[in-house]
Amino acid sequence: MTASIAERLAAAGLPPLPRRVWAEIDEEALAGNVAAVCDLIGPGVELSAVVKADAYGHGLIPVGRVFEQAGADRLCVAGIDEATALRRAGISLPILILFPIPAAEVARAAAERFEIVASDASTTAATLAAWRETRPPGSELIVQLEVETGLARGGFKPDAVADAARKAGLEF
Repeated sequence: MTASIAERLAAAGLPPLPRRVWAEIDEEALAGNVAAVCDLIGPGVELSAVVKADAYGHGLIPVGRVFEQAGADRLCVAGIDEATALRRAGISLPILILFPIPAAEVARAAAERFEIVASDASTTAATLAAWRETRPPGSELIVQLEVETGLARGGFKPDAVADAARKAGLEF
């Protein structure tokens, strides 16, 4: 029989919760969810697990580790600070930064092999200009184009993607 939340908190030396609701992450269930999604998407399809905003408040590092061990192909974060924290914790999966990074950070992002998102023409142009100025010889910047798919959350409109890639000098 599983101990109640009050018993587990007491055993950990923590005070009782002043409310009747809480969020608790079952790492085994989370890993099982990854396996279930992998079964649904089938072989040859990458699974990118989103851990932005401290894994939605559930712990960036522990949740990132569960996703890595469970077979996710990539982790997605909000900013370069979260990407850096995952690397410093020893997580080696590819990491995609979902929001624009400061142009001054582009060389560091490339050095850490973080993937960045290009979501609009002006930000992309500034980021790539900074990259061309600071690029160490032989280095590579991994850029994914964000496409607006109808949710009005950002990205290039589908009919502008090829032109945006050409203007940015991206290979596709």
